Amino acid sequence: MIVRWKSVVGSLDIVGAAIFAVYIATEAPRLYLALVANLKEKVPHFAGFLFLSLLQLALTIYLTAFQKKRLPLEVILGILDCIFLILEFGYGCVTVQSVVQNKTARFDVELKALLDDDFSDADLDMTTPTPTRRTVPRILASPI
Repeated sequence: MIVRWKSVVGSLDIVGAAIFAVYIATEAPRLYLALVANLKEKVPHFAGFLFLSLLQLALTIYLTAFQKKRLPLEVILGILDCIFLILEFGYGCVTVQSVVQNKTARFDVELKALLDDDFSDADLDMTTPTPTRRTVPRILASPI
């Protein structure tokens, strides 16, 4: 019985199990961030998605290449997962750049329209100056 227990304990990879648990725990938030980032064009969500993708890529590389005991199927699926994660990261970076350029252009157009609306009002008469009220801070207004 003791010999059997020692062989079971010797075959357990605590680090591999912990890394796999982290991999599973980060998959759902990563997919949620990708979905929200794509639908609502939110740059912080894209950044979170890219960060979690890099984390999962590192975890997948460990589970594929550096784990003590591996099955051939684990190696094949790990390589495929690495390829997909690299492609997701590449397309994610391109998408972030596109979204930032789109939001910047949209901001510039809205700002130009807002400024054009403010200065093209017909009721602004530049010939008569508007009275301005000058306020003096309380510290300077008090007699010394």
